Amino acid sequence: MWSRQKIYGLIYASLWYASILIGFYYLYAPLLPLLLINRKLYRKCTDIGFAAWESFNVSLLEIVFGCQTFITGDYIRPEENSLILLNHRTRVDWNFLWSALLHGSSPPAHNAKLVLKDEIKKVPGLGWVMQMARFVYISRKWEKDETRTG
Repeated sequence: MWSRQKIYGLIYASLWYASILIGFYYLYAPLLPLLLINRKLYRKCTDIGFAAWESFNVSLLEIVFGCQTFITGDYIRPEENSLILLNHRTRVDWNFLWSALLHGSSPPAHNAKLVLKDEIKKVPGLGWVMQMARFVYISRKWEKDETRTG
């Protein structure tokens, strides 16, 4: 029998994944020619699109699941460089990082660069967008990773 949590989880996962595919085909892919013309403008446009998607993801968590974000300690200062490490307890806990970035800084800090496992590049839709956005991939094998530039 389907519980309310499973139904909400399915709704969240479906909307989340659909937003990734829509973002790829309608926001990122049309911007690809701009990469050849003006790389800085391409980067600025994709950063704005990704920041909007991060806010959408936070809205899904807060509206569909009723998640609340409680920030303790110092606020994140967007004008400074910071290193935030996540020790993944689940495969989707980095979705909550975006909530912390949105609520834990003023103005909201959306310029996060993430390092992910190399296998994620192969996930249809999700991996494609992440390769075009701000993600760096590592294989966790020094022989492969030492020659990577980004």
